[in-house]
Amino acid sequence: MSSKTAVYMKKMKEEHPEQYEEYLQKQREKSKKRREEKKRKWVEEPHTPAMIEEREREKKANREKNRRHYANKKSTKRTTRAASTATPEPTPRRCLTEMSEEEARAHKTAQRREQRARQSHQKTTALRKKNTERMRPLRLRNFASEAYYLKAEVSRVLPHKRYATKKGPEYMMTVTIKLAHKMFCDEIRHKVSLSLFAKLRPRNVRKLGGVTVETCLCIYCTNKVQINSAAESDKVSP
Repeated sequence: MSSKTAVYMKKMKEEHPEQYEEYLQKQREKSKKRREEKKRKWVEEPHTPAMIEEREREKKANREKNRRHYANKKSTKRTTRAASTATPEPTPRRCLTEMSEEEARAHKTAQRREQRARQSHQKTTALRKKNTERMRPLRLRNFASEAYYLKAEVSRVLPHKRYATKKGPEYMMTVTIKLAHKMFCDEIRHKVSLSLFAKLRPRNVRKLGGVTVETCLCIYCTNKVQINSAAESDKVSP
């Protein structure tokens, strides 16, 4: 049985719709002011046990209200007769041994994608940090290998402008890649295979014999350390 207030509001809605809309607007404004005042008190004033209990009671009431809303929405969802009586066709399952190479690769890719989608945000972040820590020594090793190609003992700069690229001036190796790899392993103490060391060669470093030798490569001309030290001693001497 409806209360007197509910009957009165229903009658007002049917007979005086404009007055009913004004009443609803006033109620919305009052509710908004009441919510803002509660929010201000919760932020500015100290939390008393009564305030905490009231806040928990409101949260519980809102959860119950949302549960009833979604349950009612789910129960009143319109379904056609064909959709309600139709049975989904079972998808045939195949073993990996029965699939071709491309089908097996696509199947494994889809499984990995589904597994990543089911992971929580915390697990994804932890795996990303773990992978970063695992790859850091590998990146440092690769960077050291690339920088080693530019050392004076391994390569020298070509003086001609036509060899310059976007990567910078062009270098030509004065030793073979195999000898440079042996020097790198003895000096840096990093375990790098010969194939990976050759793959990490910068694009602006050419192999020994990659260009025609147009400058002197004797031990006196390529010994830049002694040339620089001699030039500095000449500047210092009176």
